[in-house]
Amino acid sequence: MLSPSGPRLPGLDDAALVSALILVIQGASAEAGFPGECVTLAFALPAVAYAAVCRMDLRETFRLRGIAGRDWLPVVAVSMGMLPISAFLVEGEMILFGGAGWEVAPELERAQEIVERTPWFSITILPSAAEELFFRGFLLSSFLARFGPGRAVAYAALLFGSLHPLLIQFLPVTALGAVLGWLVVRTGSLVPAVIGHLANNAAAVWLSSADPGAIVGEGGEVALRAAGIGAFLWGAWRLGRGGTRCQESDGGGSGSARGGASSGEVRE
Repeated sequence: MLSPSGPRLPGLDDAALVSALILVIQGASAEAGFPGECVTLAFALPAVAYAAVCRMDLRETFRLRGIAGRDWLPVVAVSMGMLPISAFLVEGEMILFGGAGWEVAPELERAQEIVERTPWFSITILPSAAEELFFRGFLLSSFLARFGPGRAVAYAALLFGSLHPLLIQFLPVTALGAVLGWLVVRTGSLVPAVIGHLANNAAAVWLSSADPGAIVGEGGEVALRAAGIGAFLWGAWRLGRGGTRCQESDGGGSGSARGGASSGEVRE
């Protein structure tokens, strides 16, 4: 049902209910020994089904729209630029945790094992779509119904990082979630988040079996990282020049609604 001010979109209570449902389904799936693909799909299917049953505006809730042609190159630049940033964050965690006496090697070995035994499709394409539909689609829309874009993106990113199983993943995954959320807010579309997530996971698979330093040399690896960070900064600058295109609500809770696309300044 449409409210006088716009389409029905999820609120915080909707997010809490769907999040609890997802955790229950994932726990039951893991306990029953279902394939990892079922656990991954459990991010998207309950959110989409709940939104459909509640007659929410699916297009607005999940940001199911394309992006402007001028945004494609900056989006790709930001997505690729996240790769060296994630690498720096992991290396920083290794130094920090190693200095605190925490054994980093078992975490890295477990991450390597997960990548090696998981089919390529299940670690790249499937989570890029399923997780983004929930985290940067349903969940981000729920947070935007109550908070400004800055807080909404941060909260969704923190939950995204906390639901990954390895401690060493938390900082880089949370940072990735924040960047993907920012891309969605800037473009008003889920597409950039899916692209960025896919690029990150595909790079993780490649790096699990390749040594960039051995391929291009130590100097070449440094140059590639510098180029990636430069691309990230350029893409962020280009996207930041335009106004925020993600809709925002004036209130929260179930049944909150938003009208047409917002323009101008938004609260942070």
